[in-house]
Amino acid sequence: MKRFIIVGCLLLAGIMAGIFYYSGEHTEAPPLQKVGVVMMGGRDDSSWNISHVEGLDKVTRDSGVPVVWRDGVELWDAPQVMEELIGEGCRVIIVTSWELEDATLQEAAKYPRVSFLQARSQKEGPNILCYTGRFYQMNYLCGLAAGAYAKSGAIGYVSSVPNPESIRAVDAFAIGVRKVNPEAKVYLRYAGSWTSDSLVGMAAGQLMRDHPEIQVLAGQAGSDGYIEVARQKGIKAVGCNIDQSKKFPETVVTAPLWHWEVVYGKALQETAYARVSSRSYLGGVDSGLFSFLRTPLLHVKMGEGESLESFMEGERQRIVAGYFDAFYGPLRDNQGLLRVPQGENLSDDVLFGSLDWYAEGVQLDD
Repeated sequence: MKRFIIVGCLLLAGIMAGIFYYSGEHTEAPPLQKVGVVMMGGRDDSSWNISHVEGLDKVTRDSGVPVVWRDGVELWDAPQVMEELIGEGCRVIIVTSWELEDATLQEAAKYPRVSFLQARSQKEGPNILCYTGRFYQMNYLCGLAAGAYAKSGAIGYVSSVPNPESIRAVDAFAIGVRKVNPEAKVYLRYAGSWTSDSLVGMAAGQLMRDHPEIQVLAGQAGSDGYIEVARQKGIKAVGCNIDQSKKFPETVVTAPLWHWEVVYGKALQETAYARVSSRSYLGGVDSGLFSFLRTPLLHVKMGEGESLESFMEGERQRIVAGYFDAFYGPLRDNQGLLRVPQGENLSDDVLFGSLDWYAEGVQLDD
């Protein structure tokens, strides 16, 4: 009998140890693994890449974890760059550009003991963590601000290249704009690049020439080129990815902000014990992965004394509570076709996979 009690206690201890291990509450965490980061475009850009730099720095600055950066990587060079990082001892490879997802899949298969973190991808592998968030929720909130500031009802929007992510962002933004300003138009122009300041600035300049009534410029690009155009024209802008109000304090009203430390903190802790497991992480508004920028320009009043900031916060709380999301129906596209009926929500399969239509109010400017 005594023997059975001892065995039972040992089994219970093993179970509890397993629960404790997988909960992430380790008493003596091993050192975090050496990290390699692969980026298209410059590490010090004014938007997307620097948001990852800031997030990773918050996780690693006090831990002494070595981080090796490779920016400006071209599509055809990505496999070799990843192999070089692995050869230098990196056991975690972070890839911030979705264009490199095929290279990530290829290298992850070759190096099964290395952990790969791939942003904005859905191509999973046994040792790949795909990660992104419902950032469109912040695009919606920032659309509210743009609609409030664009009394003319004309807003310019510069995006990079047409794909579900870009379309998701401008659609959610336009839905927010028209909640405040029901007849507003969002004039969309693609720059053809995620990272080129000159191409993004040129696209914004062309929008202003074609539609001089524009009072707010917004965008989805790894560049603040369109914000510079807004500053020169003396109009307001909505930033993207990071806080650009320090550089443009009189111009940037708000911005959707990434907080990548939420992903990187958990992922690097996991890789200290083992490789990442195959899964996708999709953070929502309550995850802390993103927020909207609060500036003094949001203190303007909206009806009955409520500030624009408090109005945006109220909408954010509705999303957190699950009462509302940007793509709740009824929603029509810019051709008048009903896309999401009353009482329904756009599915994630469409939002993150096949979205190819523009919301009501979006006008593609070629």
